[in-house]
Amino acid sequence: MQKTRALLARAKQIANGDTDVKLIRDLWSGLSVESAWRSLQQAQEELLLIRPEEELRGEIPYWLKLAAAHDATAVSTLEDWQAHKQRTIDPNLVRPILSASHVAANQAHMAVRRLRNRVGVWAVLLALLVLGVWWIGNVTSGEIAGIGALGGLLSVVFAVKSADLGAAYNVQFAQGMLKVASGAATAILAVLILKGGGASADPTHVYEYAAIFGFSQQAFTRLVDEKAQALTAKAPARGGSPSDPLLSAEHPHPRS
Repeated sequence: MQKTRALLARAKQIANGDTDVKLIRDLWSGLSVESAWRSLQQAQEELLLIRPEEELRGEIPYWLKLAAAHDATAVSTLEDWQAHKQRTIDPNLVRPILSASHVAANQAHMAVRRLRNRVGVWAVLLALLVLGVWWIGNVTSGEIAGIGALGGLLSVVFAVKSADLGAAYNVQFAQGMLKVASGAATAILAVLILKGGGASADPTHVYEYAAIFGFSQQAFTRLVDEKAQALTAKAPARGGSPSDPLLSAEHPHPRS
């Protein structure tokens, strides 16, 4: 129990920002989030060794679900427990199952974080490219880029409507950045192509082109949206098992 409480205290300390971690590095690497949750997971695993057998037996459906996904060899033993063919439940059997589920969950969350980082980098690079083109001055105007960016911003609703806003990592902000930068870029490119093809150069029509094509970047960034949705769907909600009162009462909710 003392080790468990130490792990919980460590998780709480990290979540409250009481450790000396550089902000930018932490946002990029997820160091605090992953460290805090790993401490909570270790505490949950330690608690298995001291929890009453009645609690473990009551959670057999939960363990069966985890075993089916992470350790099929333990399913038959768990079914024997469920059928009361074995009187004693061995916590040392369910602990590796829980540990394997934690490893899988952590890997899924790290995949979401890596996607967030990549999308953020793409958005920044594209925004710098747009600013560079706009800086030239004789190629396009700030109004075109701004209207295209606004069109991209309006398309953010498609990324948010199916997003898991309770996920550990905020991918939606990076997606929004990419859509805004992509909207400005597609608007500039489309206006240049249309002007070169003899389309109307009337400012009203040009602004319409910029708005329409700024919004149409959704056709390209939708691929990123689908990837983000698929990865977040594989990343389970972080938390303890149903009967871990110590964890549910004391665990923090770190999010980057």
